[in-house]
Amino acid sequence: MFVLTAASCSIQLDQSSVAVGHAVQDLARDLKKVFGVTPRFVDSGEGCIHISRDETLSAETWRIGCGERIHIAGGNELGIIYGIYAFTHRYLGVDPLWFWKDAEPEPQSEIEIPFGEIGSDPPVFGWRGWFINDEDLLGRWQDSGKTRFTKWPKREETLTADDDEFYEKRLLKYYSPIIAPEVMEAVFEALLRLGGNLIIPASFIDIMNPDEAAIIEAAVSRGLYVSQHHVEPLGVSHFAYETWWSGQNKVPEFSYREDPEAMRACWRAYAQEWSRVGGDHVLWQVGLRGRGDRPLWAHDPEAKASAGKFISGALRDQMEIVKEIDARPNPPATMTLWLEGAELIESGVLFVPENVIVVFADHDLTQEMRNDFHTLPREPERGYGVYYHIAVWCFGPHLVQGVPPEKIATTAEQVADKGDTAYAILNVANLREHSLGAQVWSEQVWRPGDFEAEAFLRRWAPQGTAHLYLDFFEAMPELRSGWRLYDGCVRTFINKIVRSAVSGEPLPEVVSEYTVKQPTDLKAKLNEAIHQFDMLLPLVQAAALHNPNRASFLRANLVTQASIMRGLYRALLALLDDEPDFSAAASSLREAMSVLASSEQGRWRNWYLGDTKVGLHALAESLESAYILTAR
Repeated sequence: MFVLTAASCSIQLDQSSVAVGHAVQDLARDLKKVFGVTPRFVDSGEGCIHISRDETLSAETWRIGCGERIHIAGGNELGIIYGIYAFTHRYLGVDPLWFWKDAEPEPQSEIEIPFGEIGSDPPVFGWRGWFINDEDLLGRWQDSGKTRFTKWPKREETLTADDDEFYEKRLLKYYSPIIAPEVMEAVFEALLRLGGNLIIPASFIDIMNPDEAAIIEAAVSRGLYVSQHHVEPLGVSHFAYETWWSGQNKVPEFSYREDPEAMRACWRAYAQEWSRVGGDHVLWQVGLRGRGDRPLWAHDPEAKASAGKFISGALRDQMEIVKEIDARPNPPATMTLWLEGAELIESGVLFVPENVIVVFADHDLTQEMRNDFHTLPREPERGYGVYYHIAVWCFGPHLVQGVPPEKIATTAEQVADKGDTAYAILNVANLREHSLGAQVWSEQVWRPGDFEAEAFLRRWAPQGTAHLYLDFFEAMPELRSGWRLYDGCVRTFINKIVRSAVSGEPLPEVVSEYTVKQPTDLKAKLNEAIHQFDMLLPLVQAAALHNPNRASFLRANLVTQASIMRGLYRALLALLDDEPDFSAAASSLREAMSVLASSEQGRWRNWYLGDTKVGLHALAESLESAYILTAR
């Protein structure tokens, strides 16, 4: 048995890089938390923790050996990094999500480490990462003082538009703040601690903006690979396109049909900059969508009849540009089959270039794989992957975790069984709310299968609270098979009910189906869910008292989230009578919002400042306004 103490603790690093250096600094910080002193760094063989590369190991794998001293070795840079974090987790007691879970390691005077070796198998999925998407809370939590879209030529006229539902106005409201560098560092560290190697670090990144390019540089400096949102082929969103061209003193139409040369010129300029900033750590996204996250024909109806032809041509052009700029023999690239992409491939009118990974997406209502995943024939030489949501706007979870752990694990296993293991990206929104699902997914894409929810929760959740998590997930009712009534869905229903009542316009079909055609059934489900949350909340509050070191986490991760769901359900229930009670609905939301402050203690101050997606405050105001208008 090797005994590690504060007095004996020193680190010897044989082979380093900037990325490994970051992980070693995290190791030093973890050792200081446990032992109370900063470890010494030594250059010779006297270090009790010896870190090196072992070329006999496979890429991304690690080995920890313990004899006269501790050896941490990795097959490559990422392998070393994963080995360091595996050591801190297994032997120092550092939770991989310590920052997001408020889980600090227990101080120790000494740690006994058994002699022998442990190590990792190679990961099953190749590219494994997170998409920081719909990041309204992260963007405003720690003010970076930096914003995006400032040079977009249509900014002022969009912001002053009368229609608050104008989608570009909403996009500016949601995505303008640039996440602070220290916040992104906490995201990168958590991803690496969980074995990830890839990140899409924001919903919109304009690489031409130095403040946004800095995020890409920081991710690469940690050893991560970087990619783009599926609406940003080669990094070009419609915002970026119009901003770049305005700098050239003209703004051609954002249309591959009308002006393919202008599109190619912008793609090339952005690809060159992405390659300069990210180097060989860029995983290219190719595709062709319209303005925002919409089909290309949403703003260019004439493109619909030949959409397959246009998208196929754009893909060819983009890959030619990538091969001109990226010196790697086969630059990696993905195309995400989100909505219309799958339909066009199934129709035989969309052709994806060789060596491009085809990425299937889950359904935004059910978080289950879409039909194309099950039916589309695979090409033997092509890589396939998955884009999965544990957070999804606007009918899914956002402020509240929702997708049950077993569903997440089952999906990862389904994808692995199909052999679609080239790529796995997970939409984690603002991460803090969805840290549980993020860990389930990250573990499963490294090694799918053998998952049991309660066993996972017993090691993930504070002691004695696993059953409370199971009850929490169980409390959210299904509208139909697989489709649960998450916070985003309730918010959408409430907003549309309010708009219908004020304007006199009929409800959209998807809302009417549940709120008008089957109100009795929905009321029964809401009443039962409210009852379950009523029973759960005192138990969670008691658990927080019995786990003082984890009380802040339980308040944020269960008490606040259960209160939000109960308040939203009560609000919706108040609107389902023939005469909607807007006042009662608003009061229910205000009551739920009073709990938010308990999740904004310490470093989490102002966490909900950026709540624009669910927008609890705005939702309550709209209900209060509807009460006044309909009472006249």
